Amino acid sequence: MAVTSLKRTRRRHKDSRVKRDLDADLMWERPGDWPQLAEVLPSQHKFTGLYKVENHYMNHVAMVFTQGSGTYHVDWGDGTSEDVGSGAAAQHTYDYTDTDLTLTSEGFKVAVVTVTPNGGLTFTAISLNQKSSNYGSNTGLSSGWLEMKFSTPSISNQANFSIGNSASIVHRNCRSFEYVGDCALVTGTNLFVGFTSLEQLKVPPSFTANMTTMTTMFSGLARLKYIPDLNTPAMTGPASLFAGCTQLRRVPALDYSHCTTMSAVFQNCASLEYIPDLGSIGNANTTSSLFAGCFSLKAAPTFTPSSSLAITTNMYLNCAMLRTVPLFNTSFVTNMTSMFQGCSSLEILPAFDLSAVNSAANFTNTFASLGSLRKLLATGARFGHTIPGQLGGPDLDVYYTNLGTASGTQTLTVSGNFTATDTPSIATAKGWTVTPP
Repeated sequence: MAVTSLKRTRRRHKDSRVKRDLDADLMWERPGDWPQLAEVLPSQHKFTGLYKVENHYMNHVAMVFTQGSGTYHVDWGDGTSEDVGSGAAAQHTYDYTDTDLTLTSEGFKVAVVTVTPNGGLTFTAISLNQKSSNYGSNTGLSSGWLEMKFSTPSISNQANFSIGNSASIVHRNCRSFEYVGDCALVTGTNLFVGFTSLEQLKVPPSFTANMTTMTTMFSGLARLKYIPDLNTPAMTGPASLFAGCTQLRRVPALDYSHCTTMSAVFQNCASLEYIPDLGSIGNANTTSSLFAGCFSLKAAPTFTPSSSLAITTNMYLNCAMLRTVPLFNTSFVTNMTSMFQGCSSLEILPAFDLSAVNSAANFTNTFASLGSLRKLLATGARFGHTIPGQLGGPDLDVYYTNLGTASGTQTLTVSGNFTATDTPSIATAKGWTVTPP
């Protein structure tokens, strides 16, 4: 084997080992004194979960499972079980003093709940967003679910798969969600909204294989650090997909090639240092706030837009650690408001085409707060703006040369840069007013 090939092989092995070590560090460690959940096989229709029972009288739980007819069976994990009519609510109240419950080192007790269909039937609907009748008219309550694990391969309509985004019951205590086997869901909109304590998401790549719209699917999972590999060949709408996942450290490479919007996908993922290259982003017409608030991101991922891309507002807003951004085609972009604002570590801005921006309002703060900027290679600007940073005379001249013809009366402010050796006449010849001259 050639020396160069050997080095490449060793580097790949090292990178793979580093990735495995990183992934292991991000994994949730299940408390050792929690009882194990029941086994769930990919071919089964089955739910099992760990329910938290605290030392008070409000330990009520409710849920609804639907099958073709007959009854489904619920083992409540405290020595009691019952059969409940298909589509009817199963309700139960736990007693903290019950010796059948397991006491944990965290002070609460737990019950392993298992739900299965009777008569060899399959579940056609599941709802964990049920409020016990004991709670009356109260809303916004937290359920006691700590873990959920199940398989429901026949459910394709999200309306029949209610596990999150509820006004009545919110699963704020849930730390682990696991789905086993194939999933037929075709949309994941808001699927995990409310799972604010989730630390483990364990699903097969095929979990999202049929999903088109995945808007805000993982939004607000503020304690989750790791997203497993997912297949997204049908995804068209990932708006705010990971928004607000402030501790997220690892996101998988996804297929964005059929997307029609890319707004706020990674917004406020403040701990992300690396995002895999996005590839084609289909016919997305906007990347607004795509990476906004990714304070730890050091190198933005590459991607390929189409001529549909028209809006890039706030795209890299406040990416304070960002040092490099990839060049992509902006020749059709009409609105770049605050696109790079707050990228205070960015030293070089590539040759983005600014010529399609169609108003001064749509160019507001595009380059604001770029205090480390030393090279500005963008072309075609036609509306007034300020050049921040530390550009020297020759670099200013390059930018003057790349300016478009001013659209009416426009001012280019260059104060704060090193203007002793620049040639502002290059810009004034195109109708610009340069200040200071």
